[in-house]
Amino acid sequence: MMISRLRPGAVVVPWDFSKEAEQELETAFDLVDDLSMIRVVHVAPSDTSGAAMAGETVYSTIRRDLNSKFQQQISERFACPEVNFYVVHGRVAPEIVAFAQQYQAGLIVMGTREHWAVARLLRGSTTSEVLHTAPCPILILRHNRSAEYSQLRSLSAR
Repeated sequence: MMISRLRPGAVVVPWDFSKEAEQELETAFDLVDDLSMIRVVHVAPSDTSGAAMAGETVYSTIRRDLNSKFQQQISERFACPEVNFYVVHGRVAPEIVAFAQQYQAGLIVMGTREHWAVARLLRGSTTSEVLHTAPCPILILRHNRSAEYSQLRSLSAR
């Protein structure tokens, strides 16, 4: 199904440099005819290396370095031209939602990682927060449990 059938607008893909993020980007590629519709956003902490005090020059350097790392990572996995990549600073979920509003997103493609239940109860999840506040539909990809968790489960079953 092409994105034009769902809702016009950008397709936002939050990015954390993980293998799961690569799967989410691949899904976004499958949904659109025009790759220029995809907006990949990485949310960096707003206090990155004291950058707030150092000014815009440090933020520009951080953005440039992250963009270079991103383009290298996707060029190794996908045969595609450059993808629109953005770096914003702040808390992850609110920044993803604000970014989606700014670019009038028609869809957000993101994953959910299976974290320990206690951690999820204490702090919630980024995906859950975005799901409840996003200005557009969200396609949530469920990723497999970590290898460590699977190993623990198999050990406890013995």
